[in-house]
Amino acid sequence: MILSAAIFITLIGLLGYLHFVKIDQETLLIIDSLGIQMTSSYASGKESTTFIEMGKVKDVIINEAIYMSAKPRLDCLIEVYRSCQEILAHGKATPTSP
Repeated sequence: MILSAAIFITLIGLLGYLHFVKIDQETLLIIDSLGIQMTSSYASGKESTTFIEMGKVKDVIINEAIYMSAKPRLDCLIEVYRSCQEILAHGKATPTSP
């Protein structure tokens, strides 16, 4: 009886982890004059999307721990960072008219 309860609780915990915590994929979409859309896809198939208006964006940072086996690799993260900075700089250089 106790073993069955322990197995059940472990399975519920694993399902909770997969549904709420384990991120399978992240995407970042920057539209020059509109804003930034961030989407996280979880292992369970659930998606979470956040949109930030460009007027509220001051800078973009990548907050990732870098390890030898990190995914994505550092060179990929650097390319994403540079692309974001290029788009933000272009947006600041070309002001929008009302």
